[in-house]
Parts: sequence; C-alpha cells; structure tokens
Amino acid sequence: MVQTFTVEKLVAGGLSLARTQEGKIVFIIGGYPGEQIEAVRINRKRDFELWKPTKILKSSPYRRERLCESFPRCGGCDWQDLMYDQQLKWKAKIIQEQFKRLAKIDIPLPEVVPSKEMHYRNKVEYVAFNTPNGIKLGFKEKASVKPVEPQGCVIGDIVFEDLRIKIQRVLNEFRLKAYDPERGTGNLKHLVLRKSSSGESMAILIGKKSEFPELKTITNLLKQKLPQIDSFVYVHNSRDNINLRGPYRVLYGEGVLTEKIDDILYQVPPTSFFQVNTFIAREILHYIAETIEFEKRESLLDLFAGVGFFSVFFGKAFDRITAVESSGVSVKALEANARINQLNNIEVIKEDALNYVRKNKGKHQYEVILLDPPRSGMGKTISLLKSFKPKLIIYVSCDPATLARDTRYLMESNVEITRVKGFDMFPLTHHVETVALFRNL
Repeated sequence: MVQTFTVEKLVAGGLSLARTQEGKIVFIIGGYPGEQIEAVRINRKRDFELWKPTKILKSSPYRRERLCESFPRCGGCDWQDLMYDQQLKWKAKIIQEQFKRLAKIDIPLPEVVPSKEMHYRNKVEYVAFNTPNGIKLGFKEKASVKPVEPQGCVIGDIVFEDLRIKIQRVLNEFRLKAYDPERGTGNLKHLVLRKSSSGESMAILIGKKSEFPELKTITNLLKQKLPQIDSFVYVHNSRDNINLRGPYRVLYGEGVLTEKIDDILYQVPPTSFFQVNTFIAREILHYIAETIEFEKRESLLDLFAGVGFFSVFFGKAFDRITAVESSGVSVKALEANARINQLNNIEVIKEDALNYVRKNKGKHQYEVILLDPPRSGMGKTISLLKSFKPKLIIYVSCDPATLARDTRYLMESNVEITRVKGFDMFPLTHHVETVALFRNL
C-alpha cells in the first residue's frame, strides 16, 4: 500500500524520518527534509517500519542531479543527489542527536571538516556475483543483498572503474564462477582495489579456496594487460562474515603500498586497515597534533593501533608509546613503519585491545590514550581507561552512535568530554568520522 509522507529530517543509517497521519514514526530509504513523497512499506517490525519512495511529489530545493547512473539503486552512496553543504549540515546534526539520545548530553553543533566530494576513496571492495553473461564485480543494492554493477562510480579513486571493468573482462575469459554461500559453489568472492597517495596501485582477488588452476594464467594476463597495477595479491578467505581477511600470496609486485603523510612514511600490507580518505586522514592527524600541542609528552597508549597510523605519526611527540594491535599482519607492518621512520620508542603489543585494557587496569600510567576502535566501539570496557590515569583521552570513531554510547560509560567513570569535531571521511554517504576529546577529572 502506498502512503504519502512529508520528510522531517535525516537520521543515522542513511535514512529519513517521517510520520504517519496517526503520528507514528517511520523510516524511509531516501527523501530529504521538507519533501513530500509517496512510499511503500518494505519492512515492518514491532517498533520499526522501513519504507521506500516510489514518487517525489514535492522536491527539496537542495536536491541535485545524481552523479552516477547506479544511484539510488546502488548501496555505495546515500546522499549523492543532496548538495554537499547540506550533507555536512546533516552529519553535524546526526552527531549532535546521537550524543543527546545515547550519551544524554547536549553538545554544541560540531564542525564537520569537508573533503573533496568525488574519487576520494583509496580502497574499494567489490563483490563478485554470477550473471548469465559471466561474473560481474559490483556492490550490494541499498537495503538488500542483491548485487548491482556500478555505472560510473564516483566514490573510488578515478582509475578504479577502468581497472574494475578490465579485470572483470580478464576473469570472464576463464568462465569462472563467483562464490555462492547458499549453495557452497564457485570460488571468487571479492576484488579489492587500493591506491596510495604516491600513485602505487594494488589489486587483491579474494577467493573461498586456497588455490585454483586458472590463477597463474590470470596473473600473467593482468601483468601483461594492466601494467598500471603495481601489485597483484590473492587472499584465501574461508570466512563469509569478513571480506579482507586471511592468508595471502603476492603474485607479483612488492605486495605493499607506501603512503606518505607530511614527512611520515607508512607501508600498508594488502589486508591491513588504513584510512580510506587520505586527505581527511591528514586533517585528523593535524587536528590531534594541535590538541596535544606537539610538546614533548611522556607517554601514549595507542589502542587498535593498526599499522601505526597514529603511533608512528606522533612518535617524536612522546618519550614512550605503547601500541596495541591484534592483527599479526598489521603488527609486523607497525614494527616496520617504526623502523622506516627511525623510531625506537614504540613498544608494540600483539593483543586484543579490550583484553589489554582489562588485564592491565591500574598497572600502568599513560599521559595520553588514543583509540580508534572498529564500528562496535569499546562498550563498558572503556570505563577502565580511567585506571591508567590519563590526562587526555582521544577517541576517533567511524560511528557516532557507539561513540556516544561509550561517552556515557566514560562520563560515568568521572571523565569529562571537552570537544567533539566531525571529519567527512565518506562524502555522499551518511557515514562520518568523529573525534572526541576527554579530560580525566
């Protein structure tokens, strides 16, 4: 049944909020504030209704032409046809609302540092799927597991679309099949393209099997036909819940990308995390540098340290640094990055960050604690950070909701929030990076 709604506002998750004639709140995949739209319900739960627009009756003055042919079907973007200044405005409001709803505090409307809008991602993950015309490499539809092949994607580096199409063409010379998790058939799962700010590029093919007979010939063809790819890597991933994980083989090239931010060099292995928007990553580093004033401080605890993005950049600002990271691949890269940048004051600990905090509460002291956890955040374990007696806690988050929740736990342990700032790491989507600063009372 089709109903007419007037959109009130944008909310977390890339959705808009409206109300029925009876005043019941519903969430809509699409639509901008002030618009009148017709929509059809696609999901109904006891406390949640999800609707999909079928027709725009009254359009927002801030709506613009879409930037690629796959929008809005493709799930890669949420707000592609919304003017960029409005995207920033609503990201700031969503951060503010999440703090009010989950942390139970009112914060001033935060600034959100802008990015370039298009071709900002240095890494894009494509899902492989079967069609009557062979394998396609693309994304998932919005609010669906159905795949869609992009038509002129604008969020990845400008060379990625051309590389995706050409690699797809090579794969289809061998009549390969994409992995089907329901039937357990096929092999190819994903293609990941990465590019560094220095111009190096890497293609990563991910498969369910450890080996398949066509791989050697595919490698030779890619090396011959696509010399712009500096490294080609095959990842054996037997798990269905994580994409870029598992043992890997470098089929040609160096097998690492070199990133440079200011005068700091990073080597990034194929399966290691690195911030996807290098420009905004630099802005975050500079903001934190201003926060700690880059005067020589005594000690830093870097939780979820990755390849040393923060530890290495701030290596000269501290007498000693403890960097905690659970991934063995990233730990090796972190140690290498410390050596490359001639730092000998970083102690690297291979351990889950939450376990480290629980085991060592009250045993050590750190002047500054910096954490950049996954989307799930730290939960109640974050309240134990106070036992390390930090003067400053810096929380870098890719999810305002878990940041706000963890803020509540910190405040319950008598830690005060002093500043919140947004960084538009992911233009054209609802996602936003947020940096929150806390002071130990």
